[in-house]
Amino acid sequence: MKKHFFRYAASRHFIKSLFCAAFVCACFFTLFSCAKKRFDLYDYVSECRGNVLVAETAESGNETADEISLLTVYSIERESPYLSDGAKGEMQKLTSFYFCAKDGSAVYSLKYENGDICGGGEASYDDVKKQYYYTCPLNTADATSLHVEITDEKSKRTYSFLAKSVKTETTLSPRDVLARLSETEIELIGSLREENVFLGEIRLRLISSEGKNYYYAGIVDRKNNVRSFLLDGETGKILAKRESNED
Repeated sequence: MKKHFFRYAASRHFIKSLFCAAFVCACFFTLFSCAKKRFDLYDYVSECRGNVLVAETAESGNETADEISLLTVYSIERESPYLSDGAKGEMQKLTSFYFCAKDGSAVYSLKYENGDICGGGEASYDDVKKQYYYTCPLNTADATSLHVEITDEKSKRTYSFLAKSVKTETTLSPRDVLARLSETEIELIGSLREENVFLGEIRLRLISSEGKNYYYAGIVDRKNNVRSFLLDGETGKILAKRESNED
């Protein structure tokens, strides 16, 4: 009798242990599923220009004021290929350098120093913007300054710039400005959300104009409809908005 009793008790203990283990596994699975399904609107940002560095004139080498001027450096993280289809692609970090010159007839090379990282190459000319530009896979999102040298390959004259970030202590981060936008445009965000999936992509660009910072925010849906917003760079207040289609 005792033998059967202990066998029965052991069997009940085994079943109880098995049940507890299954319950714990179920709890972990539930927690994992909840964490996995957490909705973060920032996950749908397909372009983010979070830093801009500017040098209006060269520190040295510029004998005529209009020869080489206004160096602007953009820190960009964006999808590649860059498409307006309402879906975020694979992201890459880039830095683009733009500078003004007399015209597009000269050949310029550019060299930069970002801490221990140095690089550069030949600049191309943008006929639309009437500026030279050079883009490379460089992360300057947190850079406060950047030393840049531009060389005229014909005359071998070199122009030295120290570009400084336009961001201040009160400038909102891209994530913060998107949070402010989502708080204001609740109906729009809700209309493009299907459970924990956002049916669109978001573009964020820091803009500096006359000593003040702004953000451009563009929300692109799957039909290429674009809602564009201009926001104050310190408060996130919407200053202007419009709708368009990129078909």
